[in-house]
Amino acid sequence: MCRVQFFYTLFYGSTILAATLLSAGCSSQLIVKHDYDNSVNFRQYSNYNWMDTAGSDGVNDLNDTRIRNAVERDLASKGYFKTTGGDPELLVTYELIITDKEDVITHNYGYWRGARSETYVDVSVYREGTLVVDIVNPAQNRVIFRGWATGVVQGELSPEQSEALINRAVSKILGKFPPN
Repeated sequence: MCRVQFFYTLFYGSTILAATLLSAGCSSQLIVKHDYDNSVNFRQYSNYNWMDTAGSDGVNDLNDTRIRNAVERDLASKGYFKTTGGDPELLVTYELIITDKEDVITHNYGYWRGARSETYVDVSVYREGTLVVDIVNPAQNRVIFRGWATGVVQGELSPEQSEALINRAVSKILGKFPPN
């Protein structure tokens, strides 16, 4: 199984989000999904501001800044500008979710008098990370676009590698925004 490194977690105040762009022997891949309200005309909006980030208590200030900068660059490239006063037309927030996962594979080798002679069980324990970006209509207080990227937590990365992956993940997450 090809495991692509995506998020990295150290507990007790260390880096929560980091990633890698390379994985030995396989191509780099993020699983990216999108969902949106197809009744919304996204072209009617031109500005946004940030909501408080919910559920990402472990994201340190460095990675919070990296994520926000990546989102802001991507939205600016699509003609959206960040407003600091008044009522924004859209609100943006993100969440980082880290979960423990197990892969269990059973291998049965050979038969002897109709019975299996050997059984091996491989258990692979890993962490999976998901970065979710939501775009909210504040007038209706509801999510109108959600995109997320999921990958396996592995390895420690340099600040440059972390920033490169965050930029790549956000670009893919917002790749379908605006959807119409």
